Amino acid sequence: MFEQSGAEHLIKTTTAKIEQPDYQLKAQALTEEKDLYEISAANAGFLGNVKTVKFAVWSEPNGQNDIQWYNAERDATGVWKAKVDINKHDVSGKYNVHGYVQFDDGVEKFLGSQIFDGVRVYKIMGTAEATAEKMILYFKAAKKEYPSEALGKGGAPTIEEFCKIVESEALAEGVKAEVVFAQAMVETGWFKFGGDVKIEQFNFCGLGATGNGAAGNSFPDVRTGIRAQVQHLKCYASDQPLNQECVDPRWWNGLRNKATSVQALSGKWAADKNYGNKLMAVIDAIK
Repeated sequence: MFEQSGAEHLIKTTTAKIEQPDYQLKAQALTEEKDLYEISAANAGFLGNVKTVKFAVWSEPNGQNDIQWYNAERDATGVWKAKVDINKHDVSGKYNVHGYVQFDDGVEKFLGSQIFDGVRVYKIMGTAEATAEKMILYFKAAKKEYPSEALGKGGAPTIEEFCKIVESEALAEGVKAEVVFAQAMVETGWFKFGGDVKIEQFNFCGLGATGNGAAGNSFPDVRTGIRAQVQHLKCYASDQPLNQECVDPRWWNGLRNKATSVQALSGKWAADKNYGNKLMAVIDAIK
């Protein structure tokens, strides 16, 4: 304080503590399979005008060799968010996320860290990762017997023709061909048809075969049977409409998006909790 004489006097001192904000860095699973996460941070702009918010994500199994940076976007409530697809990291396990904010003046600040469990899954819909040629080579390498006479009556006298049908029908609906092929091999026991479904039904995925001797649905030829299988997979894995006329007698809108990955088919398409792993064993071998 200054008096009129110019003398200075200290009247009182106070201290003020600036609390650091709680940035509330979170990782929340968006899917049952835990393959897609939303990373969020609040209060990023507490100390200044925000230029960017970024999240660094990497898996513990791979260390920082698979680190990826995700640019966050601010929602209407002021929370910064970004979606993380675990399948782009290609490994299941513990994941680390670190958050960073950069202000308009160039200053950067660490927002915190989180650890979460991420699961790599194999999506049913999408671009095929195996061609008909790969499926043919895999089948022949496994030294399995192809039922030429029985399936020839349905328009597929060779494994080459069968795989070409699988590839074309899967492509028509955007389903991965290797998923269709793997499911057909697992469901039919490599064309042995040892259960309730008989080979002459051209039913390669057990459609309608609910147990206790129920034979399930029958189809006029191999192509129609494969088309029904593809469409039923699309019913489970997508909310998109069919591109071809529906031949799936089990199509039901209540199944839409029920299982978007091969792993999610376990306990849903089939009661077997290991069903998805059985399909993946074939898929991984084909690729």
